[in-house]
Amino acid sequence: MENFFEVIDYLKENGVIISLGHSNANYKLFKKALEKNINRITHFPNAITSLHHRSIGGVGAGLLENFKLEMIVDKIHSSSEFIKLVYRIKNIEDIILITDSISATNLEDGEYSLGGLKIIVKNKKATLEDGTIAGSTLTFDDGVRNFYDITQCSLKELAKVSSYNAIQNLSIKNEGRIKEGYIANLILLNRNLEIKKTIFHGNTVYEK
Repeated sequence: MENFFEVIDYLKENGVIISLGHSNANYKLFKKALEKNINRITHFPNAITSLHHRSIGGVGAGLLENFKLEMIVDKIHSSSEFIKLVYRIKNIEDIILITDSISATNLEDGEYSLGGLKIIVKNKKATLEDGTIAGSTLTFDDGVRNFYDITQCSLKELAKVSSYNAIQNLSIKNEGRIKEGYIANLILLNRNLEIKKTIFHGNTVYEK
């Protein structure tokens, strides 16, 4: 967007974390943003310029350069093979799981509204009337299980992509560890990665 690079310093001075997304910028512009210490890409690789062998675009920039990549692992926004490719190419510290979920999440198939637009949900896939993907209906625990099933990553790696990496990228200093002095926000899972207990600020708020 016009004047984007001029506003970066102002945003940073006010504590705003900038993330690149919904962009038709080419590789050079993504690289220029990275040189300005903007190192995060929103719901990669969706809604950015695609990879081509003569012009690698935003997707190529995300894979080649030192970007942090948010990913919606619902097997709709990206194929399992692409998720596995990113896992093999990138450092595990560079992957951040997100959902991009809309208000229709966990509801029945049907018609819903998003920002005044009609959304159609069928088999957990949310689209506009023309078939364009419009957000997701992914719950975070499903995203965590999907990433584990697709990549067969270690549990340590899974903890990083599902919580620790995001906390580090946002410079949150008092969460993300089980340690004295840290806020006790914890999710306990069983061996099947199903939620057994949720602890918020040291208090159990859910238990199965």
